[in-house]
Amino acid sequence: MGKKAIRGFIAKIPFKEEFKAEVEAQEVKFPKELGIEHPFDFEDAEKITKRFGLVNGAIDKYVDAIVGEFTIKAKEPKIETAILKFVKNTNFSLELRRWIRDGLSKGNGFMEIDLVDQKIRAINANNMFVRMNRKGKILGYNQFLGSKKFQINATNVIPFEPNEIAHIKINHFPGDAYGGGFVYCNETQLNSLASKIRDLDKLIERKAGAPLHVRIGEKGMIADQSAITEFANKLQYMNNRTEWVTDGNIEMNVLDFGDIGKNLIDAINNTIELILFGFQIPEVLMGRGNIPEGLAKVQMEAWQRKVAAIQEGIEAEVREKIFKPILNAQKLDGEVEFTWNLPGEEEINKRITQIKELLNVMTIDENMRRGLQIELAKLLNMPDLMGILPQIEKGADEEAKAEKQLKQPEIPGEKPNAHECLHESFDDMGLHEFINIREQPDFNFSEYLSKVLEAVRNDPFSFLHGKTEQEIIDGLLSDTQVEKLRLILKDGFKNNQTMKEIEKNIDTKIGLKNLIKDGKIISLASNRAPNIARTETIRLSNIGLVSHYKENKVEQVRFLAALSERTCPICEELNGRVYSINELEIGVSQPPIHNMCRCSLVPVVEL
Repeated sequence: MGKKAIRGFIAKIPFKEEFKAEVEAQEVKFPKELGIEHPFDFEDAEKITKRFGLVNGAIDKYVDAIVGEFTIKAKEPKIETAILKFVKNTNFSLELRRWIRDGLSKGNGFMEIDLVDQKIRAINANNMFVRMNRKGKILGYNQFLGSKKFQINATNVIPFEPNEIAHIKINHFPGDAYGGGFVYCNETQLNSLASKIRDLDKLIERKAGAPLHVRIGEKGMIADQSAITEFANKLQYMNNRTEWVTDGNIEMNVLDFGDIGKNLIDAINNTIELILFGFQIPEVLMGRGNIPEGLAKVQMEAWQRKVAAIQEGIEAEVREKIFKPILNAQKLDGEVEFTWNLPGEEEINKRITQIKELLNVMTIDENMRRGLQIELAKLLNMPDLMGILPQIEKGADEEAKAEKQLKQPEIPGEKPNAHECLHESFDDMGLHEFINIREQPDFNFSEYLSKVLEAVRNDPFSFLHGKTEQEIIDGLLSDTQVEKLRLILKDGFKNNQTMKEIEKNIDTKIGLKNLIKDGKIISLASNRAPNIARTETIRLSNIGLVSHYKENKVEQVRFLAALSERTCPICEELNGRVYSINELEIGVSQPPIHNMCRCSLVPVVEL
């Protein structure tokens, strides 16, 4: 049956070039060019935040949850390196906290961006005004310097272009130039709470003074006013050292306030609850409330969703108004992934601890072990590791039991086929195969790899890093080149890249030069990528290995050479030697002993 031709029609729809809807915004009356008028006094919100402990504490909880730890990634190493350098040089985390704190308190956070010197700084929102047209398009910003708007002149107004300011709006309504924040919408309840607290303080002060009620004369008879006045004057001198004696016509009693104090406390607690509802923050997070565990969990989950929503808005502003312009200034173009560490870290850490304890149990089923390792990889935010973890095959339990009978367990670094010459196929090996990283029953692969990645993050690369301008001219790596190498090696370990891929990335992305010493070339640029790739992967993998051993209370290790027809005499001589783990020295007893060394260390285990 042949295909039928389907005839369609294209409707002629007028093309709308821009939004038609307009926004309502009240401009500052004088001068009109200053910008849109603030919906409320930002300075009042700042004072309340500073002086009111409840508000200050709630804002701090939000800031801590929103910022916390964050990671920045990009597919292109150049882009990731540029942003990481910017974050480090600008003290980004601190400025981010100030920016967000102002935004939560006043509804608006303003961040100035200096594209020339690549700097940022949070600006107090009190005197920042948004310039916006009737369609809602941002035309720019003005900062007013002074205390009275009618004293404005050219010297106390600083204009900013749209790309010079990043503006976050918390609790924002469509069409508004500003956000509302948390303080303004709770101002009525905050004033009510302050009034109730003052009343309670007065009541406590009066009760603490133990005021007296004195009855003079007999019931049913009018007392002489002069007697009342005379006794009142005497009471002025009454204190805890005074003893009083009266006749039967005078009765003295401490004034009873009844339950008025309790009533005030109940009213205060109710108002605090309303304020916390307004802030959308769980009572339990503020150290209050006696609520069921299930309800507390629901409240925390709702709060985490609120935090995530705020993070989403901030992340969009950071990407578009800060990261993107910074990259464009360096003629770089690409996406940057900004990942927040969401609340719930305590729960995650508890689960990680549980998994580690289970993995240390020797008798658990191997399938369960592998499942726990995959879950651990997820919790550690290492998705690539899940693909690296090998699957359990039929009969693996029996094989694992047989390997346990070995005097020394086979673990990363051990060379079961070392007698065979494998050098010709090194380029096609995955990195974990190249350094013989293989999961064994007594070896926690995920923990080991996390130690290696930690070494990659923190290592100074002292043998490659140039400290002076002359050293860099002679071929050692600059700060930027070291950071690029760090990213390449991190991706290599996480993604199990082949040695050929790592060498290619080093060769094309770092820009190596001939290495010169004493005026002579000691290594050609074309030879350096393979040398660096193979030497550094072995060095870092052994650093991670030793760190993992120490954490697991291993006291002694055995040097294990990669025996083949090309094994050097030094490594062959060291093969089998036992060292205290605290006495190891890289290049002497801890591999690599030389460039492109493939040796490693195994623990001395008593079975």
